[in-house]
Amino acid sequence: MRVSARVSDVLLAAAVAVAITIAIAAETEENAKSPDALAYALGITMAAITPLRRRHPVALLAATLVLLQAYYSLSYPAIASALPLMVPVFAAASAGRLGLAFGAIALISAMGLGYRLVLEGESLLNVLAVGSLVEVSLLVACALLGDAVRARRGWAQETARRVELAGQAARDEERVRIARDLHDVLAHTISTITVHAGVAADELGDSSPQAREALRTIRESSREAMAELRATVGLLRDGEPAPRSPTPGLHELDGLLGSARAAGIDVDVAVEGTARPLPGAVDLTAYRIVQEALTNVVRHAQARNAKVRIGFEPEALVLDVSDDGRGAPPSPNGGHGLRGMRERAAVLGGTLEAGPAGERGFTVRARLPVTGGAT
Repeated sequence: MRVSARVSDVLLAAAVAVAITIAIAAETEENAKSPDALAYALGITMAAITPLRRRHPVALLAATLVLLQAYYSLSYPAIASALPLMVPVFAAASAGRLGLAFGAIALISAMGLGYRLVLEGESLLNVLAVGSLVEVSLLVACALLGDAVRARRGWAQETARRVELAGQAARDEERVRIARDLHDVLAHTISTITVHAGVAADELGDSSPQAREALRTIRESSREAMAELRATVGLLRDGEPAPRSPTPGLHELDGLLGSARAAGIDVDVAVEGTARPLPGAVDLTAYRIVQEALTNVVRHAQARNAKVRIGFEPEALVLDVSDDGRGAPPSPNGGHGLRGMRERAAVLGGTLEAGPAGERGFTVRARLPVTGGAT
């Protein structure tokens, strides 16, 4: 169970308060003033302000130093300065103020050294006793630990930023690819309309001037649409020449199966229903979904077998690609490829679901509406 920030602040402050209170009550020194309510109030205050470490670590360090010096100046029994300073030193270092943290350690060490050498007349050997060295070492360790946490936090944030950028780049690339494919389908469809409108207009001759004029308008509008389409979407090709090969579709499924089989995957194909010509956008999207699904099987599934089912329903095309692999997507959020497939299906008003299939295996299932014939 994860503890909330407020609860952790209260628990930490309570722990520091108990430690300081016990230390004040346990210390006994000759010529030292007996701890009174003010001594305990100063100790509890040093603990109570520890929640400032989240937003104001420098202010916490400064305030703790002031309160600690006030405690010492009132001649109360000396307590280990590490008790109230561990949290502020760690917080300052984790906020990127490592130099300030070391400065605070040096300051409190120099003050304690001077107090014991000059005011109490202790020998240098007593001052540099093991306890004092342990106390300084503990504070230095807190500072170094805080700096390590800061470095790790920065590394994690940079990694997350790079992953997000990579994901965004992958999404943008897939969307550009979708736009290119749609461009190819629409270009083919509009070209077909233009050609047939021209042929029909020529065949009519002068027998029907109105119909002939309407067909000419269709042909001119189609040409304008083609020009606008190439000028707008064609820019996404980044200087690439327009493809001369036909737009891919399920008629090229054998090529995808061959690539998967060459990679060592035994692929079975089942076609259900009566196969029929599909609209260009549906045919292309179906091809891309099967292509991406089989690519994931080869790259990530660690599978031996895969099944591709193509179902021709009266109003939809159903695709089902499953494998007997490890049953997990390429990444916890499903991977960029799955998001791209979902976007392709959504463009056509369809749906795509993907997830583990039982104890082993992974299934991609898409349903693409078919509202017309082939284009």
